[in-house]
Amino acid sequence: MVRHELWVSMVSLFRSHLATLEMLGSLSGVKIDEPFDNEVFIGSSAGVLSIWLNTESGEGSLRIITASVDAAEPWSMSTDGTITMFGESLDDMEIAVELFVATLMK
Repeated sequence: MVRHELWVSMVSLFRSHLATLEMLGSLSGVKIDEPFDNEVFIGSSAGVLSIWLNTESGEGSLRIITASVDAAEPWSMSTDGTITMFGESLDDMEIAVELFVATLMK
């Protein structure tokens, strides 16, 4: 249950961060959808980012498709909110969201 609440907070941070980037003109055509429980789909003129999390185990995956990248990567979230991705452990969810979104902007 804890990871589900953390996931909800993370999705909210995605929405805020992406809205700011769009407002600043750094990203355009942003569309955010939650097609399934614990999954967020982000589309933009730069590409597509899909992020999924199993809130029971804390294991997740991301899929990024842009003009220069087509990749899938595992990631995880602990019950204290620590996020492990790209070989790094991050205890700040906002920084993790920025790192996820940065993959879309490469």
